[in-house]
This record gives sequence, structure tokens and C-alpha cells, in this order.
Amino acid sequence: MHLLSSDVGWAVMQGSFYWTENGGADWSITSSSGPPRGQISSAFFLDTKRGWALSCGANPWAVFSTTNAGAEWSITNLNIPGVTGDRADCQIYFADSMHGWISLDSKSGSNDLSTKTLATSVLVTSDGGLTWSLASNDFGAMGNIRFVTATDGWMVIPPSDELYLTRDGAKSWSKVSLPPPKEVYPATEATYDLPNFKIASVASFQSPIQALWA
Repeated sequence: MHLLSSDVGWAVMQGSFYWTENGGADWSITSSSGPPRGQISSAFFLDTKRGWALSCGANPWAVFSTTNAGAEWSITNLNIPGVTGDRADCQIYFADSMHGWISLDSKSGSNDLSTKTLATSVLVTSDGGLTWSLASNDFGAMGNIRFVTATDGWMVIPPSDELYLTRDGAKSWSKVSLPPPKEVYPATEATYDLPNFKIASVASFQSPIQALWA
């Protein structure tokens, strides 16, 4: 469950999208024009009105978008060379109403950054999800993503939960390595969660990267 206010929130359960306006006491399923039941893999809302849902389990796969809290939805079928449906995992995320990303993985193989043998990809949009394209210099790994601006974002890649950072909207990524503090010795390796940010003022974010020390 993801709360957007004290009362309004959403959830994806068993492939279906649900909406609540009373803090989870009651839930409604999306309208007939919205995401099909049982086929939603991921969703994201900027606020209580604007959101997107992603279906990546069929061919072609699709992005649904709404600007009125799910009362009405528009659909964009995605046909990108080299990117097919029936994905094991995928995630959609937006930093603002125009800039979004999709991280996706296939059903077999392993995330090996050295060989890039998987059909893993990061897709980007700069028009609110109307069109999508493969990110340049995709490094061939799927992970959980989070962006705070159109350029600044992070990805945590399983199974070792390595943390990567981009400053150019997913055109390039660099690995983030934080040494464990001496207080947790003999731990020598770190695993990471995605960072959380709290907006204190315009262009000012607070809260450090959360790290779990192995």
C-alpha cells in the first residue's frame, strides 16, 4: 500500500490495481478503461491525481496513465525493437509529470554486468509516457529505481543489492560504495536500500542513503 495523503492511496495486488480514499478501509478496482485485472506489474503516482501503471506480462506490453485519480485512463502500447513482453520483473517510476523510467528483466538467466547476456533494459520517457526509448549506454541490469529529479536517480541491483547512481537521467551509471563504519567491525561489506529524500525547500533534499551492513 502506498499512501499519497492521510486518506488517499493505491496498491497493486495479484496483478490488479486498487484505489482507496479512506485510508484503506475500502478499496475500489480501476475503471473499465484502466489497467486490466491480473496484468499489472508496477504502478507509480506523483500525487493524488497523476499516475501510471505498467503491464509487462504480455506482448505488446503497455503503460496506462491517468490525471484524475484513475477515473479515466489512457493507454500506450510499447513496441520497442529487442524488448518483448512476458517479463519476470519490471518497475515504473516518474520524477515529475514528464520524466519517467522503466526498469525490466527477462524470465531466465542472471544479471551479469560483465557479459550483458540478458535482455535487461532501462527505458526512458520525457513526454509523460507517450513515447519510450532505450536508455543510451544501458549496462544490462535490472533493479529497483528511484529518481528525485529528471537527472538524479539510483538503482539497487539484486541479488547482492549493489547501489548505482546516475546524474544524467540513466544515460550512465556509477557504483556507489560506502565503507562500513568502524563501529560495526568485523563487518566488511555493505548492502543498500534506495535512498529516501524529504523536501525541505526548493532543490533541497535531506536524509542520507540508508545502508544495511552485512
